[in-house]
Amino acid sequence: MVQHEMVDNTDDVTPSRNKFARRLLIVDDDLAITEVIREIATGQGFAVRIVTQPRDFDAAYSEFSPDVITLDLLMPELDGIELLTYLGKHHCRARIILLSGAEGTLLSAAQNIGVAGGLRIDGVLAKPTQIGELYKLLDELPT
Repeated sequence: MVQHEMVDNTDDVTPSRNKFARRLLIVDDDLAITEVIREIATGQGFAVRIVTQPRDFDAAYSEFSPDVITLDLLMPELDGIELLTYLGKHHCRARIILLSGAEGTLLSAAQNIGVAGGLRIDGVLAKPTQIGELYKLLDELPT
């Protein structure tokens, strides 16, 4: 497996909007997916940080203080359910969009776990994600 480093591309946000930009943390081991999400989000004025390795999540979450998190449920070394539990224990106030290529029952279970943990699950999208669905979901999130 190829090791990918965390990418911080907050400079992609236009300078006039950067000061007030919402912050999106993308947690996904699939670089193609992260790039699609990054393109959509930066086009909507988000500052974006990408985590492709679960071991980098804690530092990125703490340092970046995201307003929104897109979270892949199926990753090597650590699954999304464990991250949802972590976020619940840390009283995360970010809005969360769950993504997964897994079956619908896993997505539903993850959503229920997140809500039970006090998390704000604003969307659940099956992979491959339709770009229009993700764009609409990010666009409709309150600022």
